[in-house]
Amino acid sequence: MEDFERVFTIEELLPSRSYCRITKALQQMGMNHFSVNNLEGTPLLQYGQDNGLNQIDLSAELEPVGFLRFEPEKLELAESAANFILEVLQTNWRYQMASDIHLQVSKQDYYDLKSKHQQLQESERRYRELSEHLEDKVRAQLKVIEDSQRQLYETEKMASIGQLAAGVAHEINNPIGFVSSNLNTAIDYLQELNQFFSRFLENGTNSTLSDKESSEAEFLLEDFGSLLIESKEGTQRVARIVADLRAFSNVDQSEDAWIKLSDNLSQVARIFLTSVEKKIILETNISPLLPTWCKPAHINQLLLNLLDNAANAITQQGKITLGCEMVNGSIFLEVKDTGVGMDEETKRKAFLPFYTTREVGGGTGLGLTVSRDIVLAHNGKITMESQLGQGTTIQVIIPLKDKSR
Repeated sequence: MEDFERVFTIEELLPSRSYCRITKALQQMGMNHFSVNNLEGTPLLQYGQDNGLNQIDLSAELEPVGFLRFEPEKLELAESAANFILEVLQTNWRYQMASDIHLQVSKQDYYDLKSKHQQLQESERRYRELSEHLEDKVRAQLKVIEDSQRQLYETEKMASIGQLAAGVAHEINNPIGFVSSNLNTAIDYLQELNQFFSRFLENGTNSTLSDKESSEAEFLLEDFGSLLIESKEGTQRVARIVADLRAFSNVDQSEDAWIKLSDNLSQVARIFLTSVEKKIILETNISPLLPTWCKPAHINQLLLNLLDNAANAITQQGKITLGCEMVNGSIFLEVKDTGVGMDEETKRKAFLPFYTTREVGGGTGLGLTVSRDIVLAHNGKITMESQLGQGTTIQVIIPLKDKSR
């Protein structure tokens, strides 16, 4: 296991998408000149002039990661601003740690299972060398190996779930972050509105607001409404992500069921986009499909494996095309990428168990093997076309099946 006590940089804990929200929050606190810098002094975000500013250290888990520079006369506001930024850093730190731990545990489980599998293979070799006529013992050993292989297939599924978990945690953290920020701002607005009402109660019904106070109250009410609308959209976004995950995992449909494959394609595509970090354009061309009787969880795993393989074939940025249509009473699925492609030797070995072109620890080498087994289990056919430097196209044909077949 790796050491999870590593120190994250402020660039990791404070992504650029949060700069606008933090800047707006600090402005609303009344800060006119400020910047958030890393330990080397490089500003990540800056507002106003940086002349003669004081600074407050920013730490994550007692480790300094940067500092906040501010106007000397606004120390109290700066301390509140620093606490706000620290909350954002702490939240992102927890998600980073959870993601690292989950992925490391998945990798460790895979290496443990692979080691056991290698030991079983060595044991089988010794048995065959000792005696060719010990048929019963050989059959027993082969059964153990098959059981181990099934466990490794589950490891492939867990590895993809680990990648999804990291991406989905990141995707959910985004709306949760701005909803939390909005709630903090809304609390401040309520306090200011409460002060307005308190002055009215103290001065009686004849009291009036000055032009400045009237303008401030109007801004508070208008922005308060905007915050609530934005927060509602954020919670709806989280709900959509959870709904897609629920549909993907098929919690209520663990066995065979009727599905519209077009719905599964859309759901898996959305989930896949949350887990990919490269600049990938996903183009979908999904025609209306007839329902078919199948195992939804297996079909979802097939779709995710094909998209994940396509993404890994793309180095920095590229395009994946996902198409599906009815052809001669069968479902025709195609996944095409603009990645590095494969040479002839790689194409011959692509469906072999444990064969992978990724770096050590980058994959189990079971993605296409599991995909082929799923297609064959549904009486289908899977083919692959690839040219080095020009990308890869994988085509799947799955016959429609009714409940009686």
